[in-house]
Amino acid sequence: MGILASKLNRYDAAVLLRMSPYLIKWFTTHAPKKGHTQKLPFEQENGNGELLFSKSDLKQFDSYLAEAWPHERSARPTIPTGIEHEIKNESGHQCVICSHTNGVFAHIDDVHNSENNHPHNLIYLCPNCHDKYDNKKTISRTEIRAIKKDILDTRVSVWRAHAKLLTSVFTLIKDLENIRQKASQSTSSVYSCLSNELLTAIKSKTRLTTVDQTQQSLVSKLKSDLNSDNATDALIKTRTESLEENSLADCPLCHGSGVHNNWECPVCRGEGTVDKEDAAEIDRSGDEQVECPLCHGSGSHNNWECPVCRGAGTVDEGGASEIDLSGYKQVDCPLCHGSGSHNNWECPVCRGEGTVDEEGASEIDLSDYDE
Repeated sequence: MGILASKLNRYDAAVLLRMSPYLIKWFTTHAPKKGHTQKLPFEQENGNGELLFSKSDLKQFDSYLAEAWPHERSARPTIPTGIEHEIKNESGHQCVICSHTNGVFAHIDDVHNSENNHPHNLIYLCPNCHDKYDNKKTISRTEIRAIKKDILDTRVSVWRAHAKLLTSVFTLIKDLENIRQKASQSTSSVYSCLSNELLTAIKSKTRLTTVDQTQQSLVSKLKSDLNSDNATDALIKTRTESLEENSLADCPLCHGSGVHNNWECPVCRGEGTVDKEDAAEIDRSGDEQVECPLCHGSGSHNNWECPVCRGAGTVDEGGASEIDLSGYKQVDCPLCHGSGSHNNWECPVCRGEGTVDEEGASEIDLSDYDE
């Protein structure tokens, strides 16, 4: 791969941005914001034509999507077709609350405040559930954000599996077990869709992965499980038995998911399992959770997902004191000058906070707000 060795493929990019490989590719050929020309930069590997991306380009483009979107006065910013496709697909083309197939694109944070069509700020709801959410009648923002997080966590597991060995199937099965447990505790219909997506990923992985002779019997058993009447129970049982036979145990930090605080688990390196004999001896003293020093446990910073804890609200105690918060020093918002409001609405730049991060304040484009 030469100089492109440090680049990420579409599935790695999907894990990093928590967006589908389809949408990643769509951004390379379409400018999402009306009137803008900015697309996602990429390079193409010679030979197989695979698209490759740099981490810095991906993060910069993600920040660009999180900025206020252009729109006509008194009109909402237009949602591009690529993002519409993404939101429909992640919900199974049905309302995430009641499963009705007649849906609309709802903003998790009010569009008149965020002016933002970032895919993480959108979810698919039927008109009735959308009305309940807008009026905060029976559907809360906390509930919607939790559902959106479960959707993204599940899809990230699927995308990560495409880039890993057969053992990644076990992390998918563990996710399937977790989703089933959440489904028993929630009235949301989206968990059935997520279970089907995980089962599809497991089926694809067992079909496409080349394994050695010692793993062939396991692959055959997993294929048999997928065709059984209760595939979920069968897969969970096979995983449990296989871990026992190979003297493995769920990672004591990530509990088998391969992910810790929305990052690859530092103990099992994303595998989800560790040697059974070693599990009890793993030093987790530095992994105890403490309140994030930036968002103070809320999971949000200036009404956005906290960039330090990535929305988890907590960080590892061992590394908390080393987190550099200098870039998050607050200064008056350049649009509302600290009042938190603009034209008698919540300020769209600081989202009512009155302040912004000093490090990025000089880069905020106020041209859309000329009176």
